[in-house]
Amino acid sequence: MAQGGSAWSIPSLPLQLGSNTITITATDAAAGEASRSVVVTRQAVAERPAITIVSPTNGSSYVSRSSTITLAGAASPAPGIVRVEWTSSRERAAWPLGPLPGPRAYSSPAGGNLLTVTARDGRGGSASRTLAVTYSAASDTVAPVIRITLPVSTSVLVASASIRIQGTATDNVAVAQVTWLTSFNKSGVATGTSFWNTGDVPLLVGTNVIVLRAYDAAGNSSWRSLTVTVGEPHLPPRHYTEREVPFPEVEVVDVWRRKHGSDNGRVQRHRSDVRASTGRAGPGPDPGGPPPRQT
Repeated sequence: MAQGGSAWSIPSLPLQLGSNTITITATDAAAGEASRSVVVTRQAVAERPAITIVSPTNGSSYVSRSSTITLAGAASPAPGIVRVEWTSSRERAAWPLGPLPGPRAYSSPAGGNLLTVTARDGRGGSASRTLAVTYSAASDTVAPVIRITLPVSTSVLVASASIRIQGTATDNVAVAQVTWLTSFNKSGVATGTSFWNTGDVPLLVGTNVIVLRAYDAAGNSSWRSLTVTVGEPHLPPRHYTEREVPFPEVEVVDVWRRKHGSDNGRVQRHRSDVRASTGRAGPGPDPGGPPPRQT
């Protein structure tokens, strides 16, 4: 029902998209009527794009302890969005058709980064949101963990001039390198980090202490040590002549007897020579020769 009489109005007349025929009828007190019709065409109004950021935050700023963050959000109206792109104060990238198609990783340089995400429709309309990201790398104070797996004992006895050592190393970020140092100041860098191998580490005869140390990129380190004892090599038996005196004098006398016969007087004189040269007292007369001559 229209408002008014001779001057009337119809507020908020609903319309459908397309053509709408509206007929206005006026009725007087005697029931007389008069009508007029009008055709109103409602055209579709383009809906402007809208975009939101929901991750890593729905706020306007974010502090990251990691060098990367994940951006996620939504753009609407979904059928009209043809492109979503983001820019930062340091780089630019674009995503393909449609609303934000899931989380996207962004590598954040250290310091301040202003990220702008923009949704575009096919009519040239757009909407944007910004996020200020500050990257502040956390200080790494955690030292790596190093283990020796070969040899299995931390104290070993060998007869060789070198030893190979193997093991593992882990870190909360990453292991940078593994080094070795011996107690006589020989050093080197192991091959590998998570699984490392020293190669041949030189040894000296006696006790060798070898220190294995793992480092991370922040300079944190931890160590393990290994004690290696190198024994003297076994020498083969030596054959002596009668001129060398490493044996007891009885054996020297046996050598003399085999060479010169069993003349007791000469044997006794040779005994005296042996005692004088070695400083050892002899056992007396040769028990295997004739008794001493009586005077």
